[in-house]
Amino acid sequence: MKIYKHKGFQYMSLITFYILAIINYIYPVIRFDSRLLNNVFGMFVLLIPIILIIKGFGFRSRAAKIINTLIWVIPSLLGVLISIMIIPLLSANSFEPIKSLSLNHSNIVAYRTNGGGATSFGIKVRQEKNIIPGIKLVKTVYSQYPKDNVDMIKTGENSFEIEGNHKTVKRNVYFH
Repeated sequence: MKIYKHKGFQYMSLITFYILAIINYIYPVIRFDSRLLNNVFGMFVLLIPIILIIKGFGFRSRAAKIINTLIWVIPSLLGVLISIMIIPLLSANSFEPIKSLSLNHSNIVAYRTNGGGATSFGIKVRQEKNIIPGIKLVKTVYSQYPKDNVDMIKTGENSFEIEGNHKTVKRNVYFH
């Protein structure tokens, strides 16, 4: 009987984790050092709705089972389709670091984005700070598309110049 009491907590935890991970995917805050691990984690997150459908079959009410399935069927299908599209990216170099500046408490890294043969290159510049080995806090500080290169120079302990524009970053990425 004790296990059943925890099923609701597990279900709500999965929903919370799914929502937070989707927000993190759209507006990156936490990333792994490994691009492969980022993509595998993203695929896992996209498949969470399937787990929620399966867990929903344990509900007592038939109406709750049906509503749960209807709520999660579209996110499940989208997750499977997007995961299939992510698989080719596991070996592609679609987000390659091209320049890096080391500031006192974080790094500024410029990435060249490559969406494939039908798109142009783009540039994303992120402030990155390791919070534990292998996991970093990130914040996009500059982005431009189309563009294939960027000029950056360090101008101070927590400042740099990018394409002639002066930028100052926070010591702990989001907090002072």
